[in-house]
Amino acid sequence: MGMTSLRPGLAVSLAAALGEDPGGVFAAIGAGSGAVAPDDECIRFEELGYSVSERSYRESEPAVGDVATAGGEFFDSEGNRIARDSGRMQIVHHDPATEHWVAFTRVSYEFEDGGTARSMGFVDLNDQLTGSRVVIYIVGTGGRYLGKVGTLSWVIESTMSAKARMVLCARPLEKCCDTGFSSISFG
Repeated sequence: MGMTSLRPGLAVSLAAALGEDPGGVFAAIGAGSGAVAPDDECIRFEELGYSVSERSYRESEPAVGDVATAGGEFFDSEGNRIARDSGRMQIVHHDPATEHWVAFTRVSYEFEDGGTARSMGFVDLNDQLTGSRVVIYIVGTGGRYLGKVGTLSWVIESTMSAKARMVLCARPLEKCCDTGFSSISFG
């Protein structure tokens, strides 16, 4: 089977099969369409620094079913904290032919301005660990973010830091956000 880009429809199906989509993140992203919001209606955080403040995982060879938890903080270029996050990742697939590991991740965000958001998606851990940009969907769940959808992307710098970009806008998603999704093979 070839590489498959995880667009909203496929992501909704996979998340439903796994029993995952708390808060309806994929459903919110896949639903609706309409005019693109002007830039002043979009919330964009470019060039964010991310610092891991806590993490928990099994320190041995990875295996399907392994779970890791992590939390951290996002900072703008002036060093101001923008948000804190807390999340969970579970390895859901290993392809012995390519040695790629795929994980399902879900994360909650609390912004300094009182808003909230959630993200979830499938991540090719090999891409993440080799410095490729990884992209997942994010949806605003409270405050000025409520109802906005977009993407969160990051590039790992070290085991404890990354550079990130977060964009939340009105729909349609394809016209507002970074949709350069990693391709993930499930077969």
